[in-house]
Amino acid sequence: MSHHRPQTTTAIFVDFENLRLGVPDPLPKTETAIDILRQLVRRLEREGKRVLIRRSYADWEGEGLEGVQGQLSLMSFLPVFVLGQPGKNSADLEMSLDCMDILCSNDDVDRFILVAGDRDFIPIVRRIIETGKQVRIASFREATSADLVEIAGRRNYVDLARFLDQRPPEITATTTMTSTRTIEEALAEPDDDPYEASAEDLERTMRLIVLADRKYRGRGVWLVPFFKEWMNPEFAGMNNDARKGILSALSDEGVVRIETREDGLGRSNSYSVLAPDREHDLYRKAEASIEEDEEL
Repeated sequence: MSHHRPQTTTAIFVDFENLRLGVPDPLPKTETAIDILRQLVRRLEREGKRVLIRRSYADWEGEGLEGVQGQLSLMSFLPVFVLGQPGKNSADLEMSLDCMDILCSNDDVDRFILVAGDRDFIPIVRRIIETGKQVRIASFREATSADLVEIAGRRNYVDLARFLDQRPPEITATTTMTSTRTIEEALAEPDDDPYEASAEDLERTMRLIVLADRKYRGRGVWLVPFFKEWMNPEFAGMNNDARKGILSALSDEGVVRIETREDGLGRSNSYSVLAPDREHDLYRKAEASIEEDEEL
């Protein structure tokens, strides 16, 4: 019997006005935006991603959007009308609400791609991550909030400039040069400057782990709340990759390990926990430091 790897089921939500305005000059903005979406869907399908839901949001009566709804419909995108307001992109709220609806009602969708760049999408990106689903942010760098990329994770961001055909004039007929890459290739790129955790970083994090271990009474520290409630406030000036690098360094030291556990309710849901080695020197040192502070 042959076993086929299951497809990743994807939902794409497009802030079309953000996408269109992000297209660099002198390229035609509307036509280029549509072509980028066409390339995006084709690449996902070639990589085994089943694109179940496709929605695109804009004030379709706005300037430069004549006929766009029909073109998107032919690509199986549902054009969602949002009322344009001066100085405000109303697609943010509509997109976030629809994402939340799919997140809560459709278990088949395991990946969300938001073609958007505004920081207003941070809350829904957080919710997607907390439910264990995958999320990708795809937009032009100049039209993207750095805070949004930090929340989603740098490896989960795709600069749509990669989908622009950039053949220089001197190219020959037998040579092809392009900056276009697949989404998975973009996500696999290593960090330019990986963060090196310091001894102080490890000590501060170990104190957090000991305190969280006490709170959870030795049952394991649930990873998502640990980042949200402990790591993020303590290391507010760091990005997510740096915080994860600290835990990775502690894992290499053998003081913690990350385990995947089932929810115990007969469902397919699973979650990750930090399981500390309470006999490790770093754990005992952090524990002693906390006890000293408590005695003062």
